[in-house]
Amino acid sequence: MVEEVRRQFVAIPGLMEGAARPDYKRCVEISTASSLSEMVAPGALVMVSPIAVGALFGTQALAGMLVGGLVSGMQLAVSMSNTGGAWDNAKKYIEAGNTPHARELGPKGSECHKSAVIGDTVGDPLKDASGPSLNILVKLMAVESLVARASCSGGPLELLGQACAWSKEDGSWRAPYKSRTALRAIRDCLGTAALAANAPPAVQERTKPPLDRSHGAEL
Repeated sequence: MVEEVRRQFVAIPGLMEGAARPDYKRCVEISTASSLSEMVAPGALVMVSPIAVGALFGTQALAGMLVGGLVSGMQLAVSMSNTGGAWDNAKKYIEAGNTPHARELGPKGSECHKSAVIGDTVGDPLKDASGPSLNILVKLMAVESLVARASCSGGPLELLGQACAWSKEDGSWRAPYKSRTALRAIRDCLGTAALAANAPPAVQERTKPPLDRSHGAEL
């Protein structure tokens, strides 16, 4: 943007003296293109994260992620809205000058007013754009998770944990990261889970862990 402004001062005669109009369209194009390109990564993070967590870790991990997104998003949204409003009101408070304290801070153009204007340049986007946009972020993650629910019933890492638990109950569990590589461990555990899921009912009963009845699990 700075380079474009410098170019226009050189290329457009009379612009420095105020006798000519600058090319506003080109400046708007630069700002719009930069904004859209910089939003690709955050947008992809919001769209891909629920699908990746659900596909890898299952629905319980996905539910935990949604709860964390809701809690943190709500806290950030309230904080941004209140902070932006406070900065905006500080500038208006100085400009109005309705109290002795406001008049003491100075009229428009004073150092205090300049500082308030600088704060308002951050406060306006916080209360008008960043804060409300978190509402869309939370809803988008929730709706996308509901749509992708059918493909998140059992992720590979969730099956890995189940397979290791079944092998341990069977008496043949071995720590996967001590005696073999991680890739072979995941392959073996996933194979155990697949075989246990497709085995006859008698074999499935032997591979499943016994029911813990000590805490009313039979209910």
